[in-house]
Amino acid sequence: MEGMTLFLFHVIVVGILIAVTAFIAYNAGKNKGRFISDRQDNKMLEK
Repeated sequence: MEGMTLFLFHVIVVGILIAVTAFIAYNAGKNKGRFISDRQDNKMLEK
């Protein structure tokens, strides 16, 4: 039983780590896209 508990604990922890990493990557990608669109908007205004 102890081995199964340890296995479940690790599965849960790894799942949380993957979820947090995906969340951070998603937000970083969103922000990068926003900065790129801001730069394009500024170039359009300068013309």
